[in-house]
Amino acid sequence: MSLCAGMIGLCLSGGCGSLFPSLGGSVAGGRGTIQVAVINNTSNQAVFTIGTFDPADQNTQPDIVQFTTTPDGRQLLGGSTSSLFTLTCGRVLSVGSSGLLDAISQNLTTDDFDEEALIEGVSFGDVSDENGSFESIGSAAAFEASLGIDVSCNALVIFQLEPIPLGNHAFRIVFSIIPSSSDR
Repeated sequence: MSLCAGMIGLCLSGGCGSLFPSLGGSVAGGRGTIQVAVINNTSNQAVFTIGTFDPADQNTQPDIVQFTTTPDGRQLLGGSTSSLFTLTCGRVLSVGSSGLLDAISQNLTTDDFDEEALIEGVSFGDVSDENGSFESIGSAAAFEASLGIDVSCNALVIFQLEPIPLGNHAFRIVFSIIPSSSDR
């Protein structure tokens, strides 16, 4: 038997669980969820898009949450913490990655998102009192976590937005996960 045929047989018999982690649903084909909180430990407002998506499935809509400067939208001011929110489990959990932005542009209509927050990474700045526009002073690079490697369904994920010490308006994203269960 060839190696390829042997691998296919192994996967069909249920032996590939570690290669293709479950999406956490309680029924076959169902999806679980990921609880998320974002802590902004900077003195500036943060603008970004966070979400889950499946890069191998070009037709699945990503599940996103956006933080904008719009008063009637979701905001994350400096020194504040978001409320806990839920995202549908996907193969990738992302904060402003190019993969997430591509999935949004391919599968969501413009009415479904705020253009201002549709950026790579996280932008930090303040809203100008004069004209109400957002003036960015710096950014944090985009972030991606893979299901089964970095994060699991039904977990609590905490993102901390931090200034980089000695950096000139440089910021970073710190990722923490609290699994839904542990063998410890």
